Amino acid sequence: MNPNYSELQNDKDRYKLLLTLKHSDIAKFVGSYLYSKTLLASAYRNFLLVSLLLFTCTTAYLLFIYSNKCLTYLSGFLLGLISFFLLVAPHEIIHGLMYKYFGAKRVKYGVIWSKLAFYAIAPNFVVHKKQFIVLAAAPFAVISTALISLILFSFGNPFWHFYFWGLFLTHSLGCVGDFAMIAFFELQGKQALYTFDDEKAGVSYFYLERT
Repeated sequence: MNPNYSELQNDKDRYKLLLTLKHSDIAKFVGSYLYSKTLLASAYRNFLLVSLLLFTCTTAYLLFIYSNKCLTYLSGFLLGLISFFLLVAPHEIIHGLMYKYFGAKRVKYGVIWSKLAFYAIAPNFVVHKKQFIVLAAAPFAVISTALISLILFSFGNPFWHFYFWGLFLTHSLGCVGDFAMIAFFELQGKQALYTFDDEKAGVSYFYLERT
């Protein structure tokens, strides 16, 4: 059973404050941890590279076979890029559902417009490292699986095929914040790590359990 946020803050003999992260500083945080050489963060970066390579090869092949449909490919792809915002709500809702699954009674959704960063938080609800990694990776896993399926099934329809490629690539790139957070947790090794969000202060706290 996880400690509650009050225990983390007050039991200084057992828990040590590791990091206080202002939500307004999330871009700097992402830049610091995205390129960490950890298992899941590295797998995510490799996934992006392989996806871009497959997209380039697919595009080259189809342009060679059907060079007269270049405009169709381009219009579908650009619409897919623009339609990325249609996935913001499902992405955050999946985060919220995972919070609920782990026991949170209240989930809040919001956006930091200056950073164009969307988020779901469960105020003062504590999750441990393994829970957070699952929670953070869930939207990427669910939405990527769905979009890859749509890409495969729409291969015979140039417009929709490239539309789903646009959605897939932008959503995958849009998960950088989730995987930067995952990398931070991975870097703590086997140490017990807990986190919770203070909605009013706009801050996330991370505590290590002393051994």
